[in-house]
Amino acid sequence: MRHLDLMNVLVDATQSMLKNSQSGNFESVEQIADNRERLINIVRLLQDEIESKLQCASTHYTSSEIDVFKSWISDVTEIVKKNDELDRKCLEELSQAKESTTREISNVYKTRKQFQGYNLNNTKTR
Repeated sequence: MRHLDLMNVLVDATQSMLKNSQSGNFESVEQIADNRERLINIVRLLQDEIESKLQCASTHYTSSEIDVFKSWISDVTEIVKKNDELDRKCLEELSQAKESTTREISNVYKTRKQFQGYNLNNTKTR
């Protein structure tokens, strides 16, 4: 159950990243992404541990234990799908912000270049 709880925390972190990216708070997005990466590593370690226990050839499981494993796998799959969808939305949001910032920088650069010729303090004398 600890594994599923951590996966739900991962989904919460992804939702927080999405909310912050939509509001333009990109510093928080970066901090949450760093913490989320650590959480993913912890979940991965737990997942590997669980899978290694399940694949142990010397252990035989009852049908009720197998049903619990199937339920767990189903829960994990649903959480992963939900997190993937949130990741996709967050990436779209960040991509749009990147394009917007690139356009702003381009416009500022073009405007400065256009008015550079009008700057009388920057004329060469012959």
